[in-house]
Amino acid sequence: MQVSKFNALPRRPKSPSGLVSNNWHFDLRFIYLDPPSHVLFLVQPESAYIHIERLPLGAANGIAFFPESGTEAAPEIAKALMQAFLDSLVNHKLERNPPPPYAPWSLSTDDRELAAAVGKEFKRIGVREELCNIKVSNAHLKVADRSFTGVWLSMIQSLDIPTRVIPTMSPPEGISFSIFKPAPWGEDRVSDELEQGVKYAQVYHQVGIDARHVPNSQVSARIMEQAQAAMELLSSKSIKQVQKEADAGNDSAALDYAVRIRCNLGVVPSRSLHYYYLIKVIQSSSASKDLKSRAHGLLVDWFTSSSTVSLFARYMFGAAFHANQSVILAGDASPQVLWFGYRILEPQAEKVTALKALYKPLWLALEKRHQEVSEKQEKAEKKREKNSNRYVCAAPACYIQASKGGGLRSCAGSCDFDVKPAYCSKECDWKNHKPFCKPGASCSILTKEHDLPAVGQGQSEEVLTIPVAGPNGRPMMLSTSTMTPEMLKMFQAMSVGETPEGSNKTLDELLSKSSKIKVSAMVRVELIRFIFRIGSRCPRAFFKLGVRHI
Repeated sequence: MQVSKFNALPRRPKSPSGLVSNNWHFDLRFIYLDPPSHVLFLVQPESAYIHIERLPLGAANGIAFFPESGTEAAPEIAKALMQAFLDSLVNHKLERNPPPPYAPWSLSTDDRELAAAVGKEFKRIGVREELCNIKVSNAHLKVADRSFTGVWLSMIQSLDIPTRVIPTMSPPEGISFSIFKPAPWGEDRVSDELEQGVKYAQVYHQVGIDARHVPNSQVSARIMEQAQAAMELLSSKSIKQVQKEADAGNDSAALDYAVRIRCNLGVVPSRSLHYYYLIKVIQSSSASKDLKSRAHGLLVDWFTSSSTVSLFARYMFGAAFHANQSVILAGDASPQVLWFGYRILEPQAEKVTALKALYKPLWLALEKRHQEVSEKQEKAEKKREKNSNRYVCAAPACYIQASKGGGLRSCAGSCDFDVKPAYCSKECDWKNHKPFCKPGASCSILTKEHDLPAVGQGQSEEVLTIPVAGPNGRPMMLSTSTMTPEMLKMFQAMSVGETPEGSNKTLDELLSKSSKIKVSAMVRVELIRFIFRIGSRCPRAFFKLGVRHI
């Protein structure tokens, strides 16, 4: 792009219509159709003459360009504005007698941040002074939106979308960087090698479908293996070495570097840098399907973690696109994709019809998972109905469940089998049950204050489950095949901000009371896994004490 050519363009006295002043309004819009991209949209307000440039210029697709500020967007927009007027705002292949190139009288946009950034970029590259003053105006929003609607309809009518759905697919609006500020992003820095390994392993493996096919009884062992492998990787290659290999085109190194950025492991978390290296993997001709699927999965996290308040439309569609691509490449949905599908996509699709009309592979994967869960749940419920008392702790205030009938301790007294309670520990509810512990007595089990969903029943291994408050207070179920009921209850209390008795003990002290479980690195890793899932409400002292002997 030669700035001198743009500066040399004459100021045409009239617009392309020849009837009105040659002033132009522009904005940036996100086209969420596959493949998604941003476009520069230009409109001459008085004549409604329009022009569109897909960004970035010359790229096969637009997924590499996803600016989060006016400053990030300005270089591409400045180039596209110059290109548009150098090409006379027409496609020469379609025009027999295109008008000669000309410069606009003035440029305006409705976003203050974008106006300042484009003006600054124009000045930096040497565009003549009068065009560096980009005006800020909301006066042309209606004509811009109305003009873009026609373009949008022509885009979606060519797609395989039911005719009845097309009217419900709203055209994208101009992006306002002034009202959006990305949320704080990235993990807290940790120095402990094991913590680093677990953090890396969690981020990497939550975007792979292999994580879904590990039996609960093997989860802790697998985490330990993954954490150990991550520790070896982190110690064997410095961050500079990984970056050098990534820049040289090594696909595995690019994904490795992106994960280190996300986890704050030797490099300060940077959303733009994380995005850049994930796109390198996705667009690489040599990257495996697995690497690309994981990169798409990590971008789902990138989009959904953009805000702690609400997810802007282009971030929603961006996340859905990458989740869909992850499914296509892997042939199934990873834990990250399933989380996005259930927690965000499905609720939002009830409001935004376009989300249901697009991303068919993703919707099929979610439906497949729904059916799998439903079948397991139905099987578990049938088994549970035969003797439901065996699977849930009978104590009114205890919400621990067991996956197998032998997971809890049934009362050894003389009460009848069909009303015999089961408990997670000896001391749990004997005071309440004692008067009923005799033949012919009624059931002593009281109704719990909160409903408890049946989970885990029907599995081949013995698993204990308890409800806790997860990140942002969202309810979640924690399952374990190694932890004691005492520890599960402690996590439940800590998840709601309480400091229960024993939280200042070491892990060895907590486990010393159990004759069935040995103190092992595997158990400690599961403890770390729980803490990461629960979040910052876990007392830091407990975390450090729990892993100091590993």
